[in-house]
Amino acid sequence: MLGPHAQGYAAFGTDTGIDVTELNSSMAVGSGSIISTAHDLNRFYAALLGGRLLAPAQLDEMTTTTPAPELGVRYGLGLAEIPLPCGGSCFGHRDELLGYVTWGGATRDGTRTAVVYVTRDGGQDTQQAMTTLVGQELCRTRSWYSSRRHRACWWTD
Repeated sequence: MLGPHAQGYAAFGTDTGIDVTELNSSMAVGSGSIISTAHDLNRFYAALLGGRLLAPAQLDEMTTTTPAPELGVRYGLGLAEIPLPCGGSCFGHRDELLGYVTWGGATRDGTRTAVVYVTRDGGQDTQQAMTTLVGQELCRTRSWYSSRRHRACWWTD
C-alpha cells in the first residue's frame, strides 16, 4: 500500500495473524484504490447523509431499504440501515480488504457519525461488536462531548 496506513493482519483460516500491510490494495480494483482514515469516512458520511453530495431524491433512493436477512440488516443502494439501541436507525456500510474491516454509519440527517476500524480479519462476533459500537456511539447524548459529534474507534491485534 502506498501512503501511511495501519498495519493489517489476516489469519487465512488459522489462529495466527499474518502481517499483510505491504499488500497492494489496488488488487481490489476501485474498492482498494483509496487509502482513507476513519476521520475521512466520518466526513464522507456527514456530507452524504447531511444532503451535501446528492439531490434529495437521490439520497431518498439510497436510504429506501429492503430486508437483507443474509446480512442481518435492511439494505438500500450502497447503504445498510441498522436499528439503533436508542430507537431509530442509522445508515452505513461495512467494508473489508484482506487484514482490514471498517464499519461506519451516520444518523439519517448526518449530524452524528461513527466509524469502527479493525486491523484484522473479523468473523461474525467481530461484525456484531463493530455494529454494537457504532450504535452505542450514535446513541450517546450530545452532552457527552458537545464540540465533537463524529467519533472514530479502532482495534488492532
